[in-house]
Amino acid sequence: MTGSKAPSETAAKQGPAGGDRRGELTEVLRTLIDPEVGLNVVDLGLLRSLEVTGSLVRLEMTLTHPGCPIGGSLEDAARDLLLGLGWVDHVELKLSFDPPWSRDDITREGRKLLGLE
Repeated sequence: MTGSKAPSETAAKQGPAGGDRRGELTEVLRTLIDPEVGLNVVDLGLLRSLEVTGSLVRLEMTLTHPGCPIGGSLEDAARDLLLGLGWVDHVELKLSFDPPWSRDDITREGRKLLGLE
């Protein structure tokens, strides 16, 4: 699914000067919590890839299981968070279940937060 801002919303907006846009996007996505697990989508390992081309952000995410009832709301929330950055005009988000998510995808920090380490 894709999302875009209206052209009037994005006129004259620019990204961070010389900043690491991928890093900024990752930090913003860390604020998105999977309510079933209580951990952010980055440390839970749901973010598979992230690509930035100008004001276009492409990301691939997965869910903890294909029938996850909150999948649509996580997609919408991720898109809204990214479009909320002044320099992001368009978000292309793809859900993928190949390979399927596993507990091995959780980051070390995520494991600590969940009490698994």
